[in-house]
Amino acid sequence: MKDWLPEVVLLDLSVAVRMEKQMPVRQARPSDARAIAQVHVASWQSAYRGILPDALLDNLSVERGESTWEARLTEGEGQVLVSERAGRVIGFAAFGPSRDDDADDEVGEIYAIYFDPEEWGKGYGSALAEAAMASLRDQGFSEVTLWMLAENERARAFYKAMGFRADGAEKVETRRDGTELHEGRYRRPLGGALKVGKTPQMPGASGEFLAYTVDVQWTDLCDGDVQGRTRGGSAVKVLVAYATRTGSTAGMAAEIGWVLGSTNGNVVDVRPIDNLKDLGAYGGAVVGSAIRGSKWLPEAVDFVSERRESLRQMPVAYFAVCLAMREDTEENRAEAAAVLDPVREIATPVDVGLFAGAMDYRQFSLPVRIMMRAIKAPEGDFRDWTAIREWAAGLGRVLLGPKELGTTVGSGWARA
Repeated sequence: MKDWLPEVVLLDLSVAVRMEKQMPVRQARPSDARAIAQVHVASWQSAYRGILPDALLDNLSVERGESTWEARLTEGEGQVLVSERAGRVIGFAAFGPSRDDDADDEVGEIYAIYFDPEEWGKGYGSALAEAAMASLRDQGFSEVTLWMLAENERARAFYKAMGFRADGAEKVETRRDGTELHEGRYRRPLGGALKVGKTPQMPGASGEFLAYTVDVQWTDLCDGDVQGRTRGGSAVKVLVAYATRTGSTAGMAAEIGWVLGSTNGNVVDVRPIDNLKDLGAYGGAVVGSAIRGSKWLPEAVDFVSERRESLRQMPVAYFAVCLAMREDTEENRAEAAAVLDPVREIATPVDVGLFAGAMDYRQFSLPVRIMMRAIKAPEGDFRDWTAIREWAAGLGRVLLGPKELGTTVGSGWARA
């Protein structure tokens, strides 16, 4: 592929734009090769005009690109996701294990993300980048890197906003026509070293959804030594506990833990609910669960009920994950919030997060898949990572700040 177009990353730079609805994102197929090549060429010709020689850009060929992409998609080299609008491919992301000689097995790489220039400025690029990072996280990668042109100031600003930082690595690629491409490498964590386990329903499967559990402690994601904030002279340790069936809630818990740990400098544990017993070490907790049958998973409810005394002595937040929230309407929000009423009565939360999850039919048995298709249950990854991060960032002041920020009231902790 490098003989045609080097895999230099360009993203739609609408950092501040939030999509009203998620664009459908799916795995690319060999039949998408021409559409991907068209996006690839159009994006290069628009984005790199004035950075790369006109002769190079004018010579880019959709036909050559189509052949390259068809071979790549047929052979399964890395992973490729596409974004669609009205049934038309408008963008793609290619990613997989890092290709760098100095990378270990836990480092993934975003090889390329491109969008049709007519779709720039609508927030689709950031959504596709989030989907790519979620897939890498779900496969067990703890870090992600990417390479970009040194002169691509707009892309650099975008990636900085997404948490990427230059790691000092540089390289120069020389094309067949003699053009030199000066690139720098950027890096960000994906949420710690995840322990990955495939589900029995999908042995050896590859794709953007892998069921897994997260059992990790964040102590190394901040610049410098981690001292942690204190409450009453003692360091505050925060728990993020989750219940999941197919793994999408685990990924969200990992991201919440990463935000809390990396932005507030405290120790944050992310644990499956069934791996927890004593909460005495924690000064704050976030508890989340998928919703099944209009209820939190039973182990999540039991967790709150059985540890009510401990949870009432600390600030606690809840989050719920359901497909209804793929459309964030007042009605859907009220429906999802009502699911939390039983645990609200046990321990009053300082905040509640309501998020869409992911649905992958491959996670289910054949009879269940047939039923899901019959009722037209939506399939896809609908997790809004920007909303998840923003919610987690807002929790930091209450969960990690001084005790004076909250007071115990009735059945739980409340804002002062």
